[in-house]
Amino acid sequence: MKLKRIPNSASLVLGYNGFGEFSLWDIKKCMLVSKFSAASTSVFQCLPVSLFRWQRKFTVPA
Repeated sequence: MKLKRIPNSASLVLGYNGFGEFSLWDIKKCMLVSKFSAASTSVFQCLPVSLFRWQRKFTVPA
């Protein structure tokens, strides 16, 4: 299995087994976030994970 870190997200790692199956791991929490597969063994485009990350637009007063 190949592992690649996601830029700008230190705790997320993308794993690929070479047969079209991918998994997204959060290594900080030691948990599997998502598992998915591609129809063929080659992948031409992937969406950046940062598009799906929640962003806070406000701050919580202390």
